[in-house]
Amino acid sequence: MGKNLGSAGGGARQRGAAARTSPRAATALVVSSLLLSVAAAEGLVRLARPDLSIPQPAGHFRFTQSFEFELPHHRRDPVLGWRLQPGVYGPMRINSEGFRGPEWQKGKVARKRIAHLGDSCTMGFTIGVDAEVYAAVLPVLLQGDGMELEALNFGVDGYSSHQGRLLLHQVLADYVPDFVTFYFGYNDHHFSNASDRETRYTTPWLVRTLEHSHAYRLLRRHLLRLVRREGKLVQPERRVDLDTFEANLRTMVEATRAAGATPILLTTPLRPGPPLVENEVPVTLDGKPAWVTQDWWVAQQLARRGLGLERAAGSEELRQFLAGALQEHPDWPYLHYLQARELERAGDPQGARAELGQVALHDRERGVMAQYNERVRIVSRSLQVELVDLDRLYAARPAPHLFNDVVHPSPAGHKLIAQALAGAVLRLEHRAPAAGTSEGG
Repeated sequence: MGKNLGSAGGGARQRGAAARTSPRAATALVVSSLLLSVAAAEGLVRLARPDLSIPQPAGHFRFTQSFEFELPHHRRDPVLGWRLQPGVYGPMRINSEGFRGPEWQKGKVARKRIAHLGDSCTMGFTIGVDAEVYAAVLPVLLQGDGMELEALNFGVDGYSSHQGRLLLHQVLADYVPDFVTFYFGYNDHHFSNASDRETRYTTPWLVRTLEHSHAYRLLRRHLLRLVRREGKLVQPERRVDLDTFEANLRTMVEATRAAGATPILLTTPLRPGPPLVENEVPVTLDGKPAWVTQDWWVAQQLARRGLGLERAAGSEELRQFLAGALQEHPDWPYLHYLQARELERAGDPQGARAELGQVALHDRERGVMAQYNERVRIVSRSLQVELVDLDRLYAARPAPHLFNDVVHPSPAGHKLIAQALAGAVLRLEHRAPAAGTSEGG
């Protein structure tokens, strides 16, 4: 009987233990199920390869006071916001520091160095061959003049003079250049939700971790589209206003000289003809106010009619659309530019010239860029800084082949920049350039 009682007691203890462990088992089961579901969702999204980008207005970089960073386009930087990521731009060689070019030795080196700070024009955004970017062409040109020069390309797409000012301290301390060039202005003039000075690039660790998940990025994209994130750019301001731009240039020039290096300023050339339309204009979309770019608006309106801009070129449908659109937006230079192209196709050169005159009249952003270039000249004159005035240099050679688009130089354009810089460096070194090394091209 005692034995039976013992058995009964043992069974009760086992049932109690089971009861005590069942919540743990249930929790483990729930967690395992969730992890399996998340893993399955992640695998399915990676297999499907959908668009994972953040919905943006149809412009360039869009900042808020908490910077939205998108993998894998760039690598994160807590000070600058972003640097280049290897593999994103195809064959471009990106070094471990996140800039275009080979690995660079830190500290002072035997030969002279030139550091190029700038945006996508300096980086060579549309140039796939590393050797065709002006930072790579310049040392080759100077070799012919008996000068050994190592060029370091610190240009990154999207950088403004704000990033340039922050980056310069690292460049001067780590690489001890003899010359530093500054090629900024285009991104400075871009509209954004907040100025660069107000933008913070730190991101919570959880968000940084989740950004590696394709499923999270897909969910984020759809949620942002659901709340019409792409239509919420209101009261835009310049990323870097004119006065701050000038102040940044002055700060960079003074810091460069204080470090014993020679600064060189560059203005920003633009392709003649097409208007600047990357900055948004206010419109009404579906009964609600929004800010969109002119080319985005045209593409959307044509898509609603089942048309594409290139396919519709020369058609009666496109002519009718442009006539109506110009009545609605008579001050949009992009519409006048498209109208000029259609008139050229129709064999009306006089009408096309008249429309191009309207483009020049209404292209306010090109006028704004002229003001940024003029601030570069003012700093050059007031601080006695060497200036390579690319804006005027290109204007003297109004050749479309010097550009790959409205602002990015082509290989021929990069060669022209390198030739102009070679002449400037030789002047600063008090050397006479060899035949062919000049601002020509």
